[in-house]
Amino acid sequence: MVAITIPDISLLLSVVQIAILLGFGSGLFAGEAFAKFDGSIKYSDDTGWFKKLSKWEQALASMAMDSMHHFQIGLLMMLISKTNPWFINHTAIGIILYYYGLGLVVSDWKDFKHVLERLGFVKTILLEEEDN
Repeated sequence: MVAITIPDISLLLSVVQIAILLGFGSGLFAGEAFAKFDGSIKYSDDTGWFKKLSKWEQALASMAMDSMHHFQIGLLMMLISKTNPWFINHTAIGIILYYYGLGLVVSDWKDFKHVLERLGFVKTILLEEEDN
């Protein structure tokens, strides 16, 4: 008979680290899926139902999708996880919610940065290479 030694899993990752990885990874992948889905609706030739809408309906649907970015949903999730007593009292779930929200923010950072630049909160400086 061969004895197999199984390492103590609790030594590898703590509950907090697992919650962070689970929340952040899930939020990041969900954000990427939302972005791909949104783009496929508005810009794909394969989206028959969207193309069949009138120009007015297409504009309205586009405004609805553009007005609610997933970075906003992510920020809301982060805020709720830090202020709602239920999430504060259920630490692991609160951590998962917070980092899920952060994953959404990170996945939509380009749009988030664009909004901040448009509003004048962030300025992007492009450095030109000097000719030698």
